[in-house]
Order: sequence, then structure tokens, then C-alpha cells
Amino acid sequence: MENQIYRLYEGAKEMSILEFWVASTNELDPYKKIKEIAITIEKKEMRLDFELNTEETESLIKYLEDSLEYIKEYNKTSQPENK
Repeated sequence: MENQIYRLYEGAKEMSILEFWVASTNELDPYKKIKEIAITIEKKEMRLDFELNTEETESLIKYLEDSLEYIKEYNKTSQPENK
């Protein structure tokens, strides 16, 4: 996991716009090394970098799982519109 990056690209340019990877950081009091999920969002000349701790990562995963189930169910029952 240390050297793996999950990337999403925009269009044919293959310009990375969203990246996830495992990052090393530390906690204080008491000092210890830890790992977190790092995220980079890049659009044109703007770049945002931030990290999610384990609780935030678990919350994001739950949101994505719940959203995926909702989307699957909605799409399964969706009917064509009459025009």
C-alpha cells in the first residue's frame, strides 16, 4: 500500500485530477508515527492536498457504500420517460 496511488483522470489529456494514497505523518503527545489517507485534488493551476484520519476514512467509506447501494437500487427500478 505504501507505493500505490489511486488516480482519476480528466478526459484524453490524462491529467490527474484526484489522487488517493497512504501517507506517513505523526501524532504528538506522545509522539508516534502513523499512516493516513492522503488526497490531492488538482484542477488547472489549483492544487489542494489534505489527509483523512481513520475515523474520517471510515466515515467516507460508509457514505460511499450507502450512496452506491442507493444508486444501484434507483437505477434498477428507474423507468424510461415517455416523450
